[in-house]
Amino acid sequence: DTDYAADGKPMGNLRMSEEVGVPAWKGVLIRMGDKRRRIESFANRGTYAVESEKLDDTMIDLSNYCLLGLLLFREAMNATVAEVTKKNAQDDPTYLNLVEQNFAVQTAYQRVAQLAIYLTVLFRKGVNDADVLPWNTSKEWRELIEAYNQIAAFARKN
Repeated sequence: DTDYAADGKPMGNLRMSEEVGVPAWKGVLIRMGDKRRRIESFANRGTYAVESEKLDDTMIDLSNYCLLGLLLFREAMNATVAEVTKKNAQDDPTYLNLVEQNFAVQTAYQRVAQLAIYLTVLFRKGVNDADVLPWNTSKEWRELIEAYNQIAAFARKN
């Protein structure tokens, strides 16, 4: 983190999106989307445009971004919950809905990370990436996409 956090604040590079008005957790979600697209592109073509980063590397990147995004999301949501609590609005249905959504989104982040690692293990069991391509129609891949979409839907609304 030292090379990325000039101000000493953890995850400084991921917080750069805040300079243009995008919360850090949403900025990381964009990076997760980049990895998702790269994975889908490989699945559709069956070959890499960039040979130096294999499919399992990209999947691990996705998992790492997911965990970092989760930390930033929790940080942002804790601040929001603290603000509502300070206003004594805990009985407000909007607050209760936010708490429920917050939990669901955190669970979705965790699920994406878990599935990305699980699929990475599957890739590494194959002789080569092309031998394990059926993963992209697997239940686990569909669950990963569903969990990612759940996070993205929350991001669009909030």
